[in-house]
Amino acid sequence: MVSKTDLQGTIIYANESFVEASGFQLDELLGQPHNMLRHPDVPSAVFKDFWQTIQAGKPWSQIVKNRRKNCDHYWVVANASPIFENGKITGYISIRRSASSEQILQAEQAYNAIANKQVKLVNGEPDSWTKRLNFFAHWNPLVTIIPATILAVVMEIQAIFTGERAGWLNYLVIFLTLLSTFHVMHFLARINVSIRDIENISNGDHNQSINTFGNNTAGRLSRRIKSTQINLSFEDNEVKTALLRSQRLSAGLDQLNANMMLLDQTGTVIYVNAALRQYFSKLMGRGDKTVQGLNLIDLVGRNAHELFRDYPYVNQACQKLDRTQIHTLLYSPSFGAG
Repeated sequence: MVSKTDLQGTIIYANESFVEASGFQLDELLGQPHNMLRHPDVPSAVFKDFWQTIQAGKPWSQIVKNRRKNCDHYWVVANASPIFENGKITGYISIRRSASSEQILQAEQAYNAIANKQVKLVNGEPDSWTKRLNFFAHWNPLVTIIPATILAVVMEIQAIFTGERAGWLNYLVIFLTLLSTFHVMHFLARINVSIRDIENISNGDHNQSINTFGNNTAGRLSRRIKSTQINLSFEDNEVKTALLRSQRLSAGLDQLNANMMLLDQTGTVIYVNAALRQYFSKLMGRGDKTVQGLNLIDLVGRNAHELFRDYPYVNQACQKLDRTQIHTLLYSPSFGAG
């Protein structure tokens, strides 16, 4: 279920699955605010966090209960991301998939906790003091590496000039060294997870959960990966929509009695409808000499000049398809054209 909005949250695109799930017609959705789908059971704090997150340029993911036109509802795993053009946010896209029964149960419990102010969402995730104080996730490793290094150097200089080492400084250096070591290990672990996430996305997995927590470089990297995942899901939907439209067009053209052939701009045959295939099949069955040696049943991928080599004006027209054109050819029983 895919939708796209402008900066004000006005719907400017919705795919078929989204339209069907909402219960509205497409023309009832386009140009309308996205919050027309808000369900009253969802606490306002959830939507507040949603807008604060995506307006800050971050992706957002949560389980959401949406309202249908008939006041019924449906549950989705919602993933939203800002659209960037030349470094500026120009709109937002949302990708939704049906939520499982377990996810719905968890979301209902979370809604109650949020409504009672027992839980607060920050960037789509439950907030807690342990998350706020987790400096491993918020600070870059240099914050702990540099003090440990400076202090170790100071101790060495002191030992050179005085011949003594302050005992408490030794312990402090050991503590900072261990702290920076764990910090680096945590940071590298997040980077390795991001590498795995990228590999999964490159293999076509656009449904995986991605940990976007943290404000350091690793956290920002994971958020960019999440946004990339959402954008690729949107593009994947575009490809599937174009394919479905093409399949429907082919099915419709196959029902026509008129003989039809489609060529690309190079004159290569990309489609032959059922009526024309049937006509060519009759010609092949008669063993007509004018088409001998050319398989008229399997023309897709062949160049049109093979079919119209005896008719220069047709060949010329087929080689200059620089725009959408329709050429009408009248086939005679002997495969003459006029």
